[in-house]
Amino acid sequence: NTGATVQACTEGIWVWGRVEKTSRGPHAILYLDCEGFGNTQKDCQNDSKLMALCVLLCSVLVYNSKGVLDERAFNNLSM
Repeated sequence: NTGATVQACTEGIWVWGRVEKTSRGPHAILYLDCEGFGNTQKDCQNDSKLMALCVLLCSVLVYNSKGVLDERAFNNLSM
């Protein structure tokens, strides 16, 4: 379930993968889904640790946000 609430749909990091065929042969791709920031049942330290782990594990990061990225959003990303 997804929606416009502060209730977490993902807890921690969900990982799944698949093999993609490319011109250079097959490549394994892992997808990471990290729980959102600001979960009312967790603290900021938990958010920072999960974000840091995702950034370290990935080569491409997609940050999904509700609305525009403003100064507050960037401050939430900083440790």
